[in-house]
Amino acid sequence: MDRIDAMKVFIATLDEGSLAGAGRRLGRSPAGVSRAIAFLEAHTGTALLHRTTRTIKLSEAGARYAAACRRILTDLEEADMLAAHERSAPRGLLTVTAPVAAGEDLLRPIVDEFIERFPAVSIRLQLLDRPVSLIDEGIDVALRIAHLADSALVAVPVGEVRRVVAASPRYLAEHPRIRFPPICSTTRSSR
Repeated sequence: MDRIDAMKVFIATLDEGSLAGAGRRLGRSPAGVSRAIAFLEAHTGTALLHRTTRTIKLSEAGARYAAACRRILTDLEEADMLAAHERSAPRGLLTVTAPVAAGEDLLRPIVDEFIERFPAVSIRLQLLDRPVSLIDEGIDVALRIAHLADSALVAVPVGEVRRVVAASPRYLAEHPRIRFPPICSTTRSSR
């Protein structure tokens, strides 16, 4: 039997004043309530309640145990509420990386809106035109404009980028017609 659950039954029994009342409140049979209290008494090695057919009274050890159970159950409830609040209100540091152009044009407005919406989050935005190891450099989220190699990382497509070849009218007037796009290297030449 779960000790925390048994503590809840024990406290409900005290609050309701009877095994039957605790059973009604918790949707359990009086026998189920009695088993939970017997479990706690076996676990602690002492009688927590003095029971008759009509009344229940706390033993001296039961009174101390009841006070401790109330503190424990209150602390657990507060911990659950804090965890639920953590889920509903993000906080902490979020490290994001993206290529420079995409970060400035696409990501910056999204980051600004996110910070406005969740002020407890600090964002460290790293705009880099070099590959970075997300794990080694402690990066939480990365915007990538590329086909990703197989990886243990989770990738979610958020859009598509098309490549186009563009030329000014002047260039086209001064040069022969382009039949095939030039082969692009991954590094840019200096201007």
